[in-house]
Amino acid sequence: MSDKSSNYEADRHSSTYNPRYNLYPHPLSGRHAGITPSYRDRSHRDFSLTVREVSNWTKKCQNRKTFAGWVQNAHKRDYDRFRSNLLAWGAEDIQFAWDELSIYRDYVEKRQAKGCCIEPAIDAVWKADGIITEEIRKGLLEAVATLENVPDEEKNWRPDSDGRVLDLVDPSLWPVIYGTTLDKKGRLIEVPQNAFDIPFCFRHMGVTEIHPSINDEKDLKRGYSDRFCWLPSEFKVSRDGKATKINSYINNLSSPEQQRIFYPIIENIFTALIPMFELALADLARGRCYMARAHGCNKMSRERDAKGPMANMAIPKTNYFRKSKEILGQFQNNEEITTQYADSAVEVCYNHHRCRRKKLACEKICHKRAIVFLQNGEPPLDPKDMWQPPVVSRAQRLAGRNLKVVVKFTTIHLAPGGFSYQPTNNWPLEPMLVIIS
Repeated sequence: MSDKSSNYEADRHSSTYNPRYNLYPHPLSGRHAGITPSYRDRSHRDFSLTVREVSNWTKKCQNRKTFAGWVQNAHKRDYDRFRSNLLAWGAEDIQFAWDELSIYRDYVEKRQAKGCCIEPAIDAVWKADGIITEEIRKGLLEAVATLENVPDEEKNWRPDSDGRVLDLVDPSLWPVIYGTTLDKKGRLIEVPQNAFDIPFCFRHMGVTEIHPSINDEKDLKRGYSDRFCWLPSEFKVSRDGKATKINSYINNLSSPEQQRIFYPIIENIFTALIPMFELALADLARGRCYMARAHGCNKMSRERDAKGPMANMAIPKTNYFRKSKEILGQFQNNEEITTQYADSAVEVCYNHHRCRRKKLACEKICHKRAIVFLQNGEPPLDPKDMWQPPVVSRAQRLAGRNLKVVVKFTTIHLAPGGFSYQPTNNWPLEPMLVIIS
């Protein structure tokens, strides 16, 4: 989905996104694309999301005993996943996770009180169970069946999917072909002049300033075709945002019968999703997809980034789980947390095999042992890095706008017995320059 009016006022409270660049950034492009989250950041994200997937989590997470049990289970699960790369959760981490969940809970409960089922998932992603009525869902399944029930030779199975992924409506099958496709007036559609000229490319979207990550023509051309272009459809949203009208045909759904069957259903679904699109735009505007809860080292830079006297200290696994239980017990009873991992900390030796071979009196612990690294060498957690609800500005409201929307339908066939589909090829990044999905 794209819109010609991309100007907006960015969130002034964002600490990681410059509000003067009025372009919605794609999370997988630009200067942040290759940044690996720290272990600490990843563990906080995983824990928060896991808790918020629990049924009735807004009620359960207010109980300190229940919360402590979740943390304990997360400790065991993370140890099985990361082993020697695990970092210990201390009092600071537990309090941070507790406080952030309170922010999530207050926001979700306020929305639920208004009859809204939309909730935040991972950063800059929103979810909603039941946002589509059962009547619309059944109508969609019946309509999609007309696309599935065609001769086998007409089915568009996705390559390398082993006959499980069927593309029903794929804009790539009938795209605009520059130099071949005709417009409404019978003229050939050519690559727009200066299409890859940076000022022109963004000016046609109403953007007056360019994101600093897009700094040369070579970067802009990378991954973009000068032969093909998807053909979007025009969706007109009513002034009150409670209705949508498709004003042009949908590519691959253009026959009169298909328009009669599909268009009312797609219009209703899109209308229901408008609040989620607006929240996603608000998150992108403030750079939420780039924000980190914890700033520290990752696997490739542990020794380089971890500073301080405790940077290379660890605690044996058995001592870690024992002390963790004590810390959680104090938290559960709302007591001051006095237990410290540092009491059982041992310096880590990364060349322990050499020490043993040379029979050196090394009092350190081998980095390959069952140990858990301490957080002491990492920057402290800052409450400002906690998740905060986005504020949808007027520029991010879709009511009353003409939108360009690309429609896709894909069905995944899963065999009985719990089999899942795991893509074997790389994930494609499709029209990411102006697409918000």
